[in-house]
Amino acid sequence: MGVVEGVFEKLSEYFVINSALCVRVRHKNAACTDCTDVCPAEAVKITRAGGKVLVDWSVCTDCGKCVSVCVNSVFTLRRADDARINTSAAEQIKADGSVKYSCARSKSAETTAKVSALAYITRKQIIKAASAGAKRQEFIHGDCSVCPSGGCLDMLGREIEASSRILELCGKESAFLIRKPDEVSLPKKKSRLSERLGGKQDVRLSRREFFGFLKTGAEKSVGKTLQYLGENDSNRRKTILEVKETTAPHREFLNSVEILGGDILIRNMQKEGLLKRAEINPEKCAKCGICARMCPFQIFEPVTEIIKGREVTQFINVKSVGCTGCNLCTISCPYGAVSVR
Repeated sequence: MGVVEGVFEKLSEYFVINSALCVRVRHKNAACTDCTDVCPAEAVKITRAGGKVLVDWSVCTDCGKCVSVCVNSVFTLRRADDARINTSAAEQIKADGSVKYSCARSKSAETTAKVSALAYITRKQIIKAASAGAKRQEFIHGDCSVCPSGGCLDMLGREIEASSRILELCGKESAFLIRKPDEVSLPKKKSRLSERLGGKQDVRLSRREFFGFLKTGAEKSVGKTLQYLGENDSNRRKTILEVKETTAPHREFLNSVEILGGDILIRNMQKEGLLKRAEINPEKCAKCGICARMCPFQIFEPVTEIIKGREVTQFINVKSVGCTGCNLCTISCPYGAVSVR
C-alpha cells in the first residue's frame, strides 16, 4: 500500500478502537457479542483471545452503535471529535443552560453539538452535561426512514431512560426532548479566509500576509491530521498486560455521577443496577490474583506482605465502584469466588 492510500485509509477510520479492553481479546472463554450483534453492516470482527478487534471501514456506516453498547469502551470517539462535542456542549450550557445534539442527517441550522449519528450520545455524555449544569438536553435527528443505519433513536431512548433515573435518584429534574430540526434554512458558510478578515471581502493582503495565512493554516491542519492518523495506531500497540485505563470513559462517567450526588448516588445506582458491583467471597478466594491481572480497570488490588523473603498476598481489596460489569473477573476466577451484581 502506498503512502497516499495509507493516509486515506486512516482518515476513513471513524472512531478509535482499543482492543486490549475487549473481554474476548482478554479471555478465551468470554462470549460477549454485543458489538457484532448490533452492527448493521457486519463490519466488526474479533479475531481471537490475544488478538484484535477489527472494523472494516469500507462498509462501516459510522452509526456509533458499537460505541453505545460496549461496557468497556473498546470503541470511543476520537479525541478531537470528543473535544469538539464537549466544547460545544460547554458553550451552550454557558449561553442558556441547555444542550442540543444533532446527527449528520438532521441538517439543523441551530447551534448544536454535532455527531454523525445519535447513537454516539450515551448516558456518559448526557450525565456529563447534566453535571456541568445542563437543565435541558435536546436530540435533533433527520429522516430516519432513509438512514442506512437505523435504530439510533431506540438506543438513544434507552440511554435517556437510564439518565432520567440517575437524575431522579439525586433529586434533579430531567428535561429531554427528541425532535426533528426547526424549519430554518441553513446559513451560507463563510470561507476561512473571509472569517480571517472579519467578513470583509474587499481587504487586500500583501504577498507576505497571504502566504503567512496559508502557512499558518497548513501547519495547524497538518498537526491535527498527524494526531488524528496516529490515534488508532497507538491503541493497536497496547497489549492486555499494559493497559492502564485510569481515564477511561467509565471513570469520567463516575466523576460526573460524583459531582451530581456523591457516594450516596453511587450506592443508589448500584442498588438499582445502574452501576455494577464486583465482590469476592473470602471463603472461596485462594488469593491467586488472577482477577487483578484480568481486570482492565484495576478494581482488584492484592494487598501483600513480605514473609520469610517472599511476597505473600494476604487479601484482595475490591474497588467495586469502578466495575463496568464486563464479567472478566467471574470468567477468569478458577475458584468461583468473584461475583458481579
